[in-house]
Amino acid sequence: MLSSIFGAPRFTAKVTTGDRLGAGTNSTVWMQLVDSTGKVSEKTCLDKTFVNDHQRGATHTYNVSHKGLDKPEDIAYIILWRDRTPVADDSWLLDKIVVFIFYSFRHTKIIFK
Repeated sequence: MLSSIFGAPRFTAKVTTGDRLGAGTNSTVWMQLVDSTGKVSEKTCLDKTFVNDHQRGATHTYNVSHKGLDKPEDIAYIILWRDRTPVADDSWLLDKIVVFIFYSFRHTKIIFK
């Protein structure tokens, strides 16, 4: 297991909202990682305090929890959802998410589109 060699990994997610009219959202967005054994990480709120996240064409980077995974170096897929806002028409167009796994001496990049 790589974590025993390189120490505990650190995960970040670079989230890009689409660049179309109405693509942004004011909803709270959440994310979980799922490893190749099917274990699911704790949920992570993708929100920065005092920043209008997830707006049209915006890209932001967030720290992501990997607690609960058996094989954190082997991410199979992600689970992503958002809360509803009181605004009737609050759609969100996600362009892509890039998950980075950082170890002491190397990193891995996984792109979800």
